[in-house]
Amino acid sequence: MAQECMFQQTCTVNLSFLSQVNAQAAPTPSSGYVRIGYFPNLDSNIAIESYCNPGNDGQALLGKTNWPNADYTRSVNITDSYNHTATAILFNTTYQGLYYTIQIKSTTCDDIYGYLPPNSGEITLANPGDDRDVSCMGDVNSHELWYFCSQLYIGPQFVQPPTAGANFSSGIEKHGTFRISGATGDKDNRTVQIGTVQLNGLIKA
Repeated sequence: MAQECMFQQTCTVNLSFLSQVNAQAAPTPSSGYVRIGYFPNLDSNIAIESYCNPGNDGQALLGKTNWPNADYTRSVNITDSYNHTATAILFNTTYQGLYYTIQIKSTTCDDIYGYLPPNSGEITLANPGDDRDVSCMGDVNSHELWYFCSQLYIGPQFVQPPTAGANFSSGIEKHGTFRISGATGDKDNRTVQIGTVQLNGLIKA
C-alpha cells in the first residue's frame, strides 16, 4: 500500500546552541569555503516529529530558504559518508567571512537529512523511497523524531581574529522551511519554519 509522510504539525522552530561555540580559525581560503566546526543536536523549543499513513503524496523531504537578505550564490557542497553531495546556503554571522548552515536529520536513518538550500523555491533534499518510508519517517503509532545540526565555514572575506579571539553571533530571524511531500494534499501543508538561531561564540586564532 502506498504511503504518504508528513511532519506532525506546522510550526516555527527557534534554534539555539546548547553552549558557547568555540571555533579554531583556519587559514583564510583564496576561494571557496572551509569548514571549521560541526555542532550536532541544536536545541529547539519544540519536538519535531513525522509519520506516514496510506496515501499517494510521497515521502520526499523538501526545503527552501526564505531569508530576506539571502545571497543565493554563497553556498557550499557537502559530501557525506554515503558519497551523497548536498548543497547548503551559508548564513551570515556577525564576524566577517564566518558563516553557518542549518541541517535537519532523521534520528533513525543517517542518510535522510537536508540542509536549507540556496533556493527560494522548494527542492527535494532526501527521499527514503517506498521501501524505507515508514522505517525512516515513522507511522501513526510510532512517530519519527528529527533534530538539527549546524556547521561553521570561513570564506575568502574571513579576517583572522586577534590572539585573544573574537566574539560572534547570529542576528538572523528568518531562515527557511522544511516540509515532507506527503502533506501536499493536506489543507495544512505542515511546514517546519526555522526562525531565529541563537548563536554566540568565540573564534580563536
